[in-house]
Amino acid sequence: MRQTLPKLREGDLVFGQVIEVLSAQEFVVSLEGDLVRVQNDSLRRLSIGDELTLRVHGLKPLQLKIYSGPERVRRSLDLKI
Repeated sequence: MRQTLPKLREGDLVFGQVIEVLSAQEFVVSLEGDLVRVQNDSLRRLSIGDELTLRVHGLKPLQLKIYSGPERVRRSLDLKI
């Protein structure tokens, strides 16, 4: 594991991929090797294999916004780690 999460700063871009769908609002995403459980408050539907570029929007709690993805839509994702 690469330990990307401790190095994050606001404004950083990170690359992730959906690796598991837990429910319509919860996913497991690999962020450059770190696995995180994601709560998707945007109601955007994500599927296994979707690749995302995310911008760090906040650190406490960690919040990411989709910068680009399959549909290039910017929406909020709040992470619970």
